[in-house]
Amino acid sequence: MSFWKADFDERGVLDTASLGRQSVATLDALLEEAWPREQPVKIVDATARFVAKGGAWTPTANQRNELSKAALGERVCAVPGR
Repeated sequence: MSFWKADFDERGVLDTASLGRQSVATLDALLEEAWPREQPVKIVDATARFVAKGGAWTPTANQRNELSKAALGERVCAVPGR
């Protein structure tokens, strides 16, 4: 099961700028792992990893259970704006 966090503005519209930054940062972090530098460096620029993590999270067992119940319609959820 995959989880992903999306940001929305005050009108409820998807924040595509934030999504774009996180997507590019995720790709940048993956490429850095796939093709590491030839010469090791003592200072690592981890900016991409920090930005990429803004779009991902790992739920606790309880959160995973609650999310599964909500996704399967076994739990009533409030929907903002309705």
